[in-house]
Amino acid sequence: MKLNSKVYLYSIALILVLSLSCSLLNGSTSTFEPADTGTVEVEPTIQSAEETPMAGTPTEQSTQTKSTAFQNTVQLDPEGPWLLLASGGTLFAVNPDGTGPIALLDINNLVGYFPLPEKTASSGGHFAFLTMTDPMYFTELTLNIYTLPDMRVTKQIDLIAPEYGLSSTTMPGDPEFDAARSLVEVSSFAWSPDSSQLAFMGIIEGPTSDLYLYDLDTDSITRLTDGPSNGIRPSWSPDGTWIVHTGVSTLGTGAGYGMEGIWAARADSSSVLSLYDLAPNGDEIIHGWISPVEFVVSSWNAAYGDFRLRVYNLETSEVTPIHEGAFTSAVLDTALSTMLVYVDRYSAEAGDDQESGFFLYHIPTASRTILEQVPQRFSWSPEANRYLILTENKNSAMKPGGDEILLPDEIRTFPAFLAGTNRWAAAQGGADLVPGVWAVQSDGTTAKLSEAAFYGLNWTPAGDLILYGSSGLYFSQGAAEPPVQISAEPLQTSESVWLNGTP
Repeated sequence: MKLNSKVYLYSIALILVLSLSCSLLNGSTSTFEPADTGTVEVEPTIQSAEETPMAGTPTEQSTQTKSTAFQNTVQLDPEGPWLLLASGGTLFAVNPDGTGPIALLDINNLVGYFPLPEKTASSGGHFAFLTMTDPMYFTELTLNIYTLPDMRVTKQIDLIAPEYGLSSTTMPGDPEFDAARSLVEVSSFAWSPDSSQLAFMGIIEGPTSDLYLYDLDTDSITRLTDGPSNGIRPSWSPDGTWIVHTGVSTLGTGAGYGMEGIWAARADSSSVLSLYDLAPNGDEIIHGWISPVEFVVSSWNAAYGDFRLRVYNLETSEVTPIHEGAFTSAVLDTALSTMLVYVDRYSAEAGDDQESGFFLYHIPTASRTILEQVPQRFSWSPEANRYLILTENKNSAMKPGGDEILLPDEIRTFPAFLAGTNRWAAAQGGADLVPGVWAVQSDGTTAKLSEAAFYGLNWTPAGDLILYGSSGLYFSQGAAEPPVQISAEPLQTSESVWLNGTP
């Protein structure tokens, strides 16, 4: 995440009024309240470790958390998977058969800028999030693990030890304040590929944020790094061996972070590697991994913006250039090691008059293909192994080899693909968009299933569609039947993710 005006405005607001909440949805400062299930009797007491923590070891909270009464009339499927939707200050779950929504959490007081998919483990029914009771002083900043089908918080970890907490005399710009900011304003936790461990940053055994590892199987916490900088953005290697992260002295006010270095820590705590030197003011963004020891990374500074896309091998220290100059946006395909890079004229001018355009890079061969189009938006769909590209004139899903699926002209939103197939579906509504739901049928034809407006949709594992919008929750059998209303609960969100249960 490169620095932008949000970071700057947030810092200025803190300096002026010292009252801005980092809430995901609003600025409420009340205590985090997990939902009463309404249909399952669960005591929301946080479970403590059976053994007494050793001195200097991070501890979890053991106090009970007050619950909010949600009157659910639908039972949660005990096996999953469950579709998570955040709407109107509440996190909902929808069963794989489309029944729901089931209210889980009041999320008004979740803090940090972490998209829902980044909070979610790939299996085990877990997702993680941050809460705090007082945004002025980052009081009781806590890492929470919520588990389905239990429908409760099953683990809480205090991220700032009392001796390193902020006081009434702490001011923005003080080292203690910058350390706390690094836990909230930047991604500070990440699930392991197998979901058995959660890497997180904490100010627990020293005045700066270090990298820790929580093991769900053993209920144990291990400190992996120790240094004078504040660790941010942990990123796992695909085999779960390494965790790469950068370190900063300050997050600044918009002109760049105070970069201190980039490190790779072994998850087994056997070693930590210092990878390479960084410019003192700027940012370093990891886009993803293309092998167990190679990740794609780019730099950022106030003069150029994003620039210098490259592959770094943490075992050999070899650097393979992808795109040396400035760029506007980029998307990585980790499966085939390709990357779409867009350079608009402003980035081209910032990069010493380099060439503007839309480029497809084949990383292993260092070759580049020029695409004759100007994207408005583009993304990567791992379900389809295709790039989704929206331009002024067309909406398409393209494989790196060139095979392209064209969507009807009236569809101006990205489609969702049924994993492992070429079947796609799309829903849209709102200003300047033709409302409706479209889906590819089993015979390859495209059908318009509804003329109604929806915020979004998701395929179920069985090949059905779950749709949601201001008029409620809907279900389309086989993505072939008109959507049938399941609930009138308004679900005004475009962000969703499937949470998988125990394998």
